[in-house]
Amino acid sequence: MTLTPRLRLAVGIAAAVCSALAIVAPWWARVRVFPNGNAHLKPGVGVVGGLVVRGWVVGGVLVAIAVALLLVLRVAGRAVVPNGLPERRCPAGVFRWLVASVVLAALSVGAAGAGDFLFGASYRILQPEGPGGCRVVSREESFLFSGTGDAYVVAGSGIGRRVGTWDVDDGGRPIEAGAFELTWGADDGVLVVSGTPGSEVISGGLQTIDCG
Repeated sequence: MTLTPRLRLAVGIAAAVCSALAIVAPWWARVRVFPNGNAHLKPGVGVVGGLVVRGWVVGGVLVAIAVALLLVLRVAGRAVVPNGLPERRCPAGVFRWLVASVVLAALSVGAAGAGDFLFGASYRILQPEGPGGCRVVSREESFLFSGTGDAYVVAGSGIGRRVGTWDVDDGGRPIEAGAFELTWGADDGVLVVSGTPGSEVISGGLQTIDCG
């Protein structure tokens, strides 16, 4: 099997794009900077139908596609030239750059996935649904005697946007325990996370949910 120069270029570009998206996908919720100066980088989420899709899972799929495309370049990357002889493969420098980008993407995906497993992150779509199909997804994690939660707004695109964070004492998970209330107005909503006895919400228990 051989590839024409144009097709080979297309495969290389596709591999680079997949790698770039895989680097970004696990962290699309962006860095959140708090008044005390602390910055938290949290994984991104999305919703497909009624299922929460973790950003690092999407990134993992993109890494797999990028690896497959690199294999195509490596194994079948000889171009057909008019005299029927094979042209040289993808330039070594370009191929090494593509491999490095895939490795970086894999590290990004691995870091996000490891964080979820290490802190036992759990995701839930909260009810009720807001105006225009706006939904709220919660992410809770805990480690030793502390717990953290995040609220994501998911609108028509299906991609979550982080809008709030709360901290809980003693590693509690109030959303999992049902200790919350989500109400909606005409345009936005309010999420009240109340906590449970012994696992009170330390900060961020009142979140404004803006679907705009």
